[in-house]
Amino acid sequence: MNPIYRKCHRISFVNYFRNTSTMPLKNDIVSHHVIKNAKKFVDIPRMKRWEIVLRFLPKGKYYGLGLNEMHRMINEEYGNIVKMPSLFGKPEMIFSYNDSDNETILRNESKKPYRYSFEPMKYFREKIRPDVYGGEYGSIASEHGDRWYKIRTLVNPVMLQPKMVQRYTASINDITLDFINYILTRDISNQMSNRDLNLWSLESIANITLDRRLGLFNNNTNGDVAAEKMIDLIRRFFIMCVDFEVSPSIWKYYHTKAFKEYINVNNDLLNIVMNYIEATIEETRENKAGKVENVNGIFQQLLKIDKRVAIIMAVDSMIAGIDTTASAITGILYCLAKNPEKQEKLREEILKTILTSELNAKSLSNLPYLRACIKEGMRLYPPVSGTSRKTDVDLTLSNYFIPKGTYVVTWPQLFYRLENIFPHSNKYLPERWIKSKEQKCPQLNQSTKFHFLPFGHGVRSCVGRRFANIEMEILLINLLRRFKIEWNGDDLQIRSAFVNIPSGNVNFTLSKL
Repeated sequence: MNPIYRKCHRISFVNYFRNTSTMPLKNDIVSHHVIKNAKKFVDIPRMKRWEIVLRFLPKGKYYGLGLNEMHRMINEEYGNIVKMPSLFGKPEMIFSYNDSDNETILRNESKKPYRYSFEPMKYFREKIRPDVYGGEYGSIASEHGDRWYKIRTLVNPVMLQPKMVQRYTASINDITLDFINYILTRDISNQMSNRDLNLWSLESIANITLDRRLGLFNNNTNGDVAAEKMIDLIRRFFIMCVDFEVSPSIWKYYHTKAFKEYINVNNDLLNIVMNYIEATIEETRENKAGKVENVNGIFQQLLKIDKRVAIIMAVDSMIAGIDTTASAITGILYCLAKNPEKQEKLREEILKTILTSELNAKSLSNLPYLRACIKEGMRLYPPVSGTSRKTDVDLTLSNYFIPKGTYVVTWPQLFYRLENIFPHSNKYLPERWIKSKEQKCPQLNQSTKFHFLPFGHGVRSCVGRRFANIEMEILLINLLRRFKIEWNGDDLQIRSAFVNIPSGNVNFTLSKL
């Protein structure tokens, strides 16, 4: 192999997660970014309160839209920056659609970045279920400041160490093989649906966060009732989040029937997860052989640190990880099915590198095209779309002065289809993430990390991202070694809620090679 090509491959592997680094970036490019001739904050284009209310009412222009479509419309009408006034207890905030603004914000965040999101969830957890979320530790998802930093500091050394990810490789592979066998023995058509992928994701995440198998693929039944209900509740939860996080809502002043339903969904979901957790704790206490899969795993290590930390981490990981991972792999599989030449190229790499069924860190590290296929699929069909921050310093965004303490929402998914950033942006081109012998490594571009943020950025990036990637890698390896993946039906449709969720029918056919 050409030395330059080999070096590029090595850099690619080392930097695989660089765009979601867990450490704050040094402000080497944009530090305390304020320019003297910036326009005044008061002059930022502004949406009026009555406009917001009317546009979210039935027949309003934003009514029933997914978040991505809504932000695209706002961007087209107001430009790259718009001010949203405070309304019904929500603070004033800025929507920015300028990719350079996103870089400015993230380069100037502190080690305890604050974001405005999941306020209704925070209310539920602190007021309704303090038995789980009370005390000195807060939720990883909905908490901010010192309480968030305290629990994240305890979780990171366990979740983010490479050896911990390697420890789960064999069990993730076993789950994947069980899943494929479940698909093959269920019926002769070898159809794989989004529901199937959600079950695979749930079984995988339970294995990682609870160190146990749920046994969802032990027979040809439709899975256990709790698992099915949990998947449905998670989807309803993310859809309902839009109603109370984005749309005008009076929930802070009056609990409507819809908000009470939201509370019930949260409560039912938490109870199911807690049942799984309590069963794991009981099995750990009794040391039942064969039940706890990994005595040195994540849950067991966190239990040794603090029982409440272990519980919060397990709950947040299962709620946040099931739909996101399933949605991400659905988009990747769809891209491969619709681009058979890319699928065949990936299959050739897999068959050349993985000679046996054994998977380990070494063999997984030698699959650059696999990682490129995953990245490109997540660019076109990201599991989440936007992010938010409360500015830690005065900044200039889109040539406007933004004072410290301002909430800013950015929408990276819009960047993923910009031609100046990703040429031929509507095409599935994994090669854009791989290096040729003649080209320099694109990962060396210091701005790339701010244009592609499928797992978020910095200290608030997804704590389970390494596990999500290895789950997807192992599933793709096992599928493509044995099957041609085909898509049946119309183009994949995505409903953009707080998680981008496939809508309509999702039907893949696995044709044996």
